[in-house]
Amino acid sequence: MSPPTSKGVGGLSFFGNLIMTISCASFTPAQEAGIARAVELDKNEIKVCVAAGQVPPTTTTFAELESHLHTRCLGGLCNKDGEFLQLFPRNSESSTATFNQAAEVVRRALGEWMSISIERSALLVSEVD
Repeated sequence: MSPPTSKGVGGLSFFGNLIMTISCASFTPAQEAGIARAVELDKNEIKVCVAAGQVPPTTTTFAELESHLHTRCLGGLCNKDGEFLQLFPRNSESSTATFNQAAEVVRRALGEWMSISIERSALLVSEVD
C-alpha cells in the first residue's frame, strides 16, 4: 500500500476539497498530512472490525458505523499521545474548533470511502465467499 496522501486525481487535493466545504477551516500542510494519515488509520481499523465481525460487512455509511463502534476515537483522534492531538491541540476555544473541523474532514472522507470504496467492495465479496 502506498503511503497516505491527500492528493487526488490530477493533483487535486481530495482533503482540500473537503476542507473547503467546512467554513473557516484553514490547515497547515502538516495538519493536512495528519488528516490523511488519520483517514488511512481509520480505514484499516474499520477493515479489522469488519473482518472480526464487530461491524457488519453491509455497513455503507459512517452513520451506520456509529451504531457498532465508538467512531469519535477512530484513527487515533482521542489518543492523548497521538499525532492528531499533537497537530490539533484542544487547549483553547479556537484550537478546539480547529480540532472539530479536522475531525469532520476525517468523518466525511470515511463516509465517502465507505459508500464507494473498491477496497470495501472487495472485502464484502471475500466475506460472501
